[in-house]
Amino acid sequence: MAERVKITQKELKKPDKFREAVTDAIVLASENYKKILAAFGAVILILIAAFIAITLVERRELSANSEFTEAIKIYTGANSDQSYQEALNKFLDISKKYQRSNISKVALYYAAEINYNMGKYDESIKLLNNLIKSGSKNKIIIDLAYLRLGMASFNKGDWHQAIDYLSKLDKEGNPYRGEAELYIAQSLEKMGKSGDAERMYRQILNGSDNELKFQIQKKLESIRNNTNSPIE
Repeated sequence: MAERVKITQKELKKPDKFREAVTDAIVLASENYKKILAAFGAVILILIAAFIAITLVERRELSANSEFTEAIKIYTGANSDQSYQEALNKFLDISKKYQRSNISKVALYYAAEINYNMGKYDESIKLLNNLIKSGSKNKIIIDLAYLRLGMASFNKGDWHQAIDYLSKLDKEGNPYRGEAELYIAQSLEKMGKSGDAERMYRQILNGSDNELKFQIQKKLESIRNNTNSPIE
């Protein structure tokens, strides 16, 4: 038979620890309820502000993408100077209106591209330099910018500047290396540096993936005819 536990009157009168803790908590809360409510309210306000900020950013990105898509449609379907100018204006507007968005950098490139195609090389160079200075992390866009900068400088007859821009792409694995080297070689040839140009042409010709073989062979033949030096 289980032994009964005897509880004395003295023990019954001892304070209950749990009840004491609850009482203390209630008293503390009642004394500091204003501070607690203020802190709770501040947290709620921060969460609401964060939600609103995220929502605004998302809406802004959607708006930027929508306007960019519209500009692309105008650009790809353009068949006159007027329609190209319309696309150009839209790209420029996007680049200014959504400066914090990544799409603004792409829009800036397209604006430079249109200027280049219209023969406005100075304006194209200005926009492309602004794009590079913007700190864009999009390597493809930056590489395209350097390629177009080199081509625009080449078309202006600024051979030294063209080589400076294009040399940034003359690296192993760069998808625009071959095209950049071709313009570098042509710049060297224009500068009267036939030997350097010939070495560059041969370097491109010996590349494993060369789509410019015929064009380069014609360039080498031209150098040979001008210098009367044999081509191996």
